[in-house]
Amino acid sequence: MPFTLRENNGQNVTVRVGPTWKADPSPLELAKLLNFVSPDENIANKDYDLVIVGGGPAGMSTAISGAGLGLTTLVLEDDAVGGQAGTSINRIDNHYGFPGGVAASDLVQRGLNQTFNLDAHVLPGLRATKIEQLATPASRRFRVHWHAEGEQPAVVTAGIVVVASGRVPRRVIPKDGSGANNEDKYADRGLYYDAVLADADATVRGKRIAIVGAGDTAGRAAVMFAQHGAGVTMVVRGEFSMGTALKKQIDELMQRKLIVLKQPYDVVDFAGDDTHLTQIKIKHKDARPESLDVDRVYALIGGVPSTTWLNDLDVRFGNKLLDKKRFIRTEQPNEVFATPLPMQTVVPGLFAIGDVRSLASCSASPKPPGKEPPSQCRSTCT
Repeated sequence: MPFTLRENNGQNVTVRVGPTWKADPSPLELAKLLNFVSPDENIANKDYDLVIVGGGPAGMSTAISGAGLGLTTLVLEDDAVGGQAGTSINRIDNHYGFPGGVAASDLVQRGLNQTFNLDAHVLPGLRATKIEQLATPASRRFRVHWHAEGEQPAVVTAGIVVVASGRVPRRVIPKDGSGANNEDKYADRGLYYDAVLADADATVRGKRIAIVGAGDTAGRAAVMFAQHGAGVTMVVRGEFSMGTALKKQIDELMQRKLIVLKQPYDVVDFAGDDTHLTQIKIKHKDARPESLDVDRVYALIGGVPSTTWLNDLDVRFGNKLLDKKRFIRTEQPNEVFATPLPMQTVVPGLFAIGDVRSLASCSASPKPPGKEPPSQCRSTCT
């Protein structure tokens, strides 16, 4: 099953898988307990036909396709399999084969089962740190460097690499760019960047929950916690960007005093003791900051591309791999394929899929005179 490990006020987490008990397992240790890969198998320095960096829906779909073609396939996922979608509280309603929508956890479990049936290796808790191109007159291959908690850094090699690393959560940064104080100190100690159903199930009535964000994910989290009896405060920097039906539900809960809205406010400080967050400071324009006592804070304000590990490769290829916002440019010609293949990058043999791709190509596609590209494309165009 997909899982999320989270520190609980500094206490240990003990996991039981069959007859085996494990205290504070790393994601890789847990993967071996769950037979994602043989406990005795060492993938360090192993050679694969296909390595996929990112275990979200895009990466897992690619693994199924590659393994189904007989390619030796490895998926490296730096957190839990399923990526952000795997722990999403939003129902996924745009996936092929599920006309009525599907719960994220159910989709992840189905994908895992399908992947294992095809003998692909899927390893959570392995973070790609660098990629090198090993070009020789005879072949082109890649060396992917990775690191796992409690393990020595290691590498694998591959003929094809598909980047599906998605986005990492955006930090809480006010408009003035100063950043919120003590954010790193309380990450996973009362400050979280995703909200899962298990959080709501474990919420005691009356707990003080702050939700930072104004989109669908923030709105659904606010509704979820309010319906479980928590005292919810939404801290919104600008305007709401959620769907109409969800905004109406938020308004109804506000009228019933189940959700309190602070808008427009920035979070400027996190405070607490040595183990847990207990308070945030929020600020309205030029007013003095005010304190808000909290038990947990969920910062649900989108993400930025997970591509810092590609910086060296970007430099090697003349800064043509990444766009100005650090998304990966695709549909690019390279020295092997002058006519770009779908999802192809400027690096031969390197492809990118999912949320990590630049959508700048949207604005370059033909469009009627006077028409602007969709807003979601403009947001990542260079």
